[in-house]
Amino acid sequence: MCSGRNFKKPIRFAKECHCSISANRFARRTSPMAITLRQRFAPLAFLMDNPRREEQMPPTSDLFALLNELIVLLLGGLLILLALTHSLALPSRPALLIVLGTIFIFWASRTWAQPAPNGGFEAAVRAGSLAIVGGLLIAIPLFGIGQANLLLQITGAVLVIRGIVGACLFLRALQSRAR
Repeated sequence: MCSGRNFKKPIRFAKECHCSISANRFARRTSPMAITLRQRFAPLAFLMDNPRREEQMPPTSDLFALLNELIVLLLGGLLILLALTHSLALPSRPALLIVLGTIFIFWASRTWAQPAPNGGFEAAVRAGSLAIVGGLLIAIPLFGIGQANLLLQITGAVLVIRGIVGACLFLRALQSRAR
């Protein structure tokens, strides 16, 4: 067992007490001559230090809304890519596309009817893009396979524009809250 008298012995007396090494390290760490971690990693201080900021971090629901707009943007890009590669064919039951388009239009009407917390322009962008996508999905089986790729490109472009406009509106609202 170690006693208090062995606490500050140098490392050469480590045979007498098993805790003298750790005690010696503790003594070196707390001495005024010791280099602190902050001094040792001063070149990397920009990674370690987080200065206090006046503004608050946006709530997670706002960040989730921005993530949704990014997903819509990527979905539009995917539709454009699929239309450009001509790797899509009409389904064997074109009624499914009509039902899907109707669901999009219904979803747009619900989005339009819901009150928007920070202005109606964001809701109008969402509802308008959903209605256009729904109308284009209904038009795909009606126009046939020759126009399907063009309609999918237009649908993808609408979703990309909605993602960009939605992200810009989100960032504008975030800046206005910060002021």
